[in-house]
Amino acid sequence: MEANRKVVYHVQRVPFGMGVSYGAGVVSGLLGVGGGFIKVPAMTLVMGVPIKVAAATSNFMIGVTAVSSFLVYLGRGEVHPAATTPLILGTIVGGLVGTRLHVHIGDRRVQLILAAILVFATLQILLRTLGVGVG
Repeated sequence: MEANRKVVYHVQRVPFGMGVSYGAGVVSGLLGVGGGFIKVPAMTLVMGVPIKVAAATSNFMIGVTAVSSFLVYLGRGEVHPAATTPLILGTIVGGLVGTRLHVHIGDRRVQLILAAILVFATLQILLRTLGVGVG
């Protein structure tokens, strides 16, 4: 797979994407999780967006949300630099490594990895909902 090749695509079903994004926002607000696990599959499977573009778009949206939240919590005095600094550094390094790995392992494997993570997360949430302790 060539890293610098241009991929031509056309976004489809934009109203559907807006609806899914709204739902992802509601889920994010209720559960305190990012909505990327909902939006990335929707963008790739229904809207025709390549997975790399969907992941980058999701990360951008998470970044905007994170900066907004950061400013609110900073204003409240609830940001703890000793806790957040290692997380920020880990996220940056992990993002750089993940981006480079994606070039080598290809879209199909990334989709399978994402599917496995979603299945694992779904099972974990289901088990916790049923009162079964996991992790």
